[in-house]
Amino acid sequence: MFPVLAFVLTAAGLWVGRLVALKAGYADKPGGRKKHDAPVPPIGGLLVVPIFLLMTNLAGAQDIVPWPLAAGLVVLMVMGAVDETRPIKPFLKFGIMVWTCCFVVVFGEMQIAQLGNLFGFGLVELGFISKAFTVMCLVLLMNSINMMDGVDGLAGGFCALVALWMAMACTKNHADLAQVLYILFACMAGFLVWNMRFPWLSSAKIFLGDSGALCLGLLLGWFAIKTTQSAHAPLEPVTVIWFIALPVMDAFALYIARSSRGINPFQADRRHLHHRILDAGLCSSHVTLIMLSLTAFMALMALVAQAKGLPDYVLFYAWLMVFVMHTVGIMHPRGYLYFVRVLKARLK
Repeated sequence: MFPVLAFVLTAAGLWVGRLVALKAGYADKPGGRKKHDAPVPPIGGLLVVPIFLLMTNLAGAQDIVPWPLAAGLVVLMVMGAVDETRPIKPFLKFGIMVWTCCFVVVFGEMQIAQLGNLFGFGLVELGFISKAFTVMCLVLLMNSINMMDGVDGLAGGFCALVALWMAMACTKNHADLAQVLYILFACMAGFLVWNMRFPWLSSAKIFLGDSGALCLGLLLGWFAIKTTQSAHAPLEPVTVIWFIALPVMDAFALYIARSSRGINPFQADRRHLHHRILDAGLCSSHVTLIMLSLTAFMALMALVAQAKGLPDYVLFYAWLMVFVMHTVGIMHPRGYLYFVRVLKARLK
């Protein structure tokens, strides 16, 4: 019941919110790196997050979504909304993100304590660096989702897919956690009604905005910890690493590519994977389809590998191999461009 209600409230609320935002002039205008044709309100996160919190509260899931997490989401939501109208300096923005993650980790009592048998030499336990490592991972994931939000339906579709895979993994033995994840998936599905391109929707009517991308990054990070670090956890840490592989690999590869050229690693550009595919001549809807299909494939592969008892270190070394290949592709894009052009010919 709660997931259905979350979907309806999100889809309807965003349509009303869009009309209000356009009248108030709160919209992302075309220009520069932004390729959309008309002003689009970046209000996705401003409705998705409150509706998610409302539904989880009504469902009695305060132990799964406790007040420190809710407070952290509100801080990020407000910061993102302010940044859309009066850009906040990157250093200050980064500082607020780190502070928020520290608050959530300390007061939410949620941290990454172990990473499984990641290297093949036994269980990797983090000990005294656990909290700092958790904060670093949360900040990285938040930035990765934000950087991914460059094509209609991509970041929202990615978050919806990850929430769905996690929910399905929890359904059998962790029903309460599964219900919360299904609520998150339903909220994202309601958002995608107005953000993803369909035959009846030629372009996005609503954007996720910084508030939405950052909040969703924090939520996915929280649930990644919940599903891997709790007693009788349904997922292995390395399995979740594959769930979130695409934006994390892209972010790391970009930091390396920019730094190797003496460029500020946090400077925005068009080196992202979705930009490479767009520049090769594919349309936005094909880019979203390709990248979401890759996300689904990676998650399914990891789940099957876990179910078959494949050692953690085999999955991790495979992840590293794909990451190295992607980094080389970002730094030297000719191979990527050739592959995409072949794919484009086949799509025709």
